[in-house]
Amino acid sequence: MIIGILGSGQLGRMLIIAAAQLGIKAHIFAPDATNSPAGDIAFATTEAAYDDHDALVAFANSVDVITSEFENVPATTLDILAKHKTVSPGIAALHTAQHRIREKLLARDLGIDTPAFWHVTNAASLHTAMTKLNKDGILKTCTLGYDGKGQVKISPTSDFDAVFASLESDDVILEEMIPFTAEVSFL
Repeated sequence: MIIGILGSGQLGRMLIIAAAQLGIKAHIFAPDATNSPAGDIAFATTEAAYDDHDALVAFANSVDVITSEFENVPATTLDILAKHKTVSPGIAALHTAQHRIREKLLARDLGIDTPAFWHVTNAASLHTAMTKLNKDGILKTCTLGYDGKGQVKISPTSDFDAVFASLESDDVILEEMIPFTAEVSFL
């Protein structure tokens, strides 16, 4: 069996190691697949853009199932691949995972505790949210931020206008800072 993995980062590498322990080979598809954490140990790699239709079809035809190691894969990529092979997570899960507000709302709907959060779309709404929070928080872009990118710590004494402007987005989330001993990530 060969699992196709979209993305080539450290999570893909961990997925390849886990798959190998089960006797499953991995084929990585990413724009930087060749020289990457996952690509370095994969059975096979395809280095192509996520919108390269022909490369996607060839990739789908070379694997048994397809998954993603990160949430920023374009939905159109999954549309193409799903016509050829089973893709999991599906488009609906990806849609939720691609936006932090949708993720938090789903978690709450499922009874999973989350830190307090506010959708912030301009500096004025950040002022309002920080007044409600009244303690340190984390301001994050709702999309495309990861591993500390697209996020900044904010406190009640921060220059809210400058902090908001630094993220260069009008779609951000303010989250309450909480002490934690463990973290769970799921897609």
